[in-house]
Amino acid sequence: MMQKLLLWNWRVMTAGAVVGAGLLAIYWKSLPPEVPLLYSRPWGQDQLVSPIFLIVPPIFAVVVGGLLGWLANQSVEEKLLPIIILVSSMVVQVVTILGLIRIVLLVV
Repeated sequence: MMQKLLLWNWRVMTAGAVVGAGLLAIYWKSLPPEVPLLYSRPWGQDQLVSPIFLIVPPIFAVVVGGLLGWLANQSVEEKLLPIIILVSSMVVQVVTILGLIRIVLLVV
C-alpha cells in the first residue's frame, strides 16, 4: 500500500509540474502585465504580481510532493501516518495546480 501511494504521489507531482509548465508555456504571450496571485491580500492592486511569479505554484507543488514523500518514506514504522502524509501531499498538489489553472484561465 505504501509503495503504491509513493508512486501515486510521484505521478501527481510529475503531472502537476508538466501541467503547470505547459499551461504557462502555452499562454505566456497572452498573459497581461500583472496577474492576480496573492489572494490573501486586500482586493485590488495588492493582489497583482508579474506573470513570472506564476511559476511559484508548480515549484511549490513539486517541493511539497518531494518533501512529504520523503517524510512519509522515513516514517515507515507507523501504519497510518505515511498514508495521511501522502494523501495530504497529493491534495495540496492538486489544489495548487487547480488554482494556477483558474488564475491563468481567468486572465486570458
